Amino acid sequence: MKTDDAFDIIAAQSPSVFPWILRRFTAVFGEVTVFATAAMTAVSFLRQEAPVSELFLLYFAPAFFLSTLAVLSGICFLQEHIPALLCGMTGLLVLMLRSLLRVQGMGYVYLFIRFAGDPDDVWLINKAILCGCGLLLWYGIFTICDKRKYSRSS
Repeated sequence: MKTDDAFDIIAAQSPSVFPWILRRFTAVFGEVTVFATAAMTAVSFLRQEAPVSELFLLYFAPAFFLSTLAVLSGICFLQEHIPALLCGMTGLLVLMLRSLLRVQGMGYVYLFIRFAGDPDDVWLINKAILCGCGLLLWYGIFTICDKRKYSRSS
């Protein structure tokens, strides 16, 4: 969020940056999702291994969670590159810690459960939990933006 040259102006002049952050997230995430869906449709058509709806579910929940984590860290830290570092390290650690799936219940929160093997068949519940965690992060973003609004006015 802070890589936009207008961020400081918007943050200084608007009562809350939350609507701007939400619109920017929606625009960027929407564009990426359209491109990803087109690519998944092509792959599904060529390889015919999984339907597009299943591929979309596999893409959407981790992408939504990680991009929301990037937005939250983007408004919490001053350095613009920390969100990319945080999300990259999170994804890398999750891939490296695949053995944690042996722990009971870890499959419910593992980001890439379908690709790591899903012996308990909980991948749909996993995707719902990841989306719920992403929504909780958005609540945190709203709270941070709301607190900054009131701290500026006092």
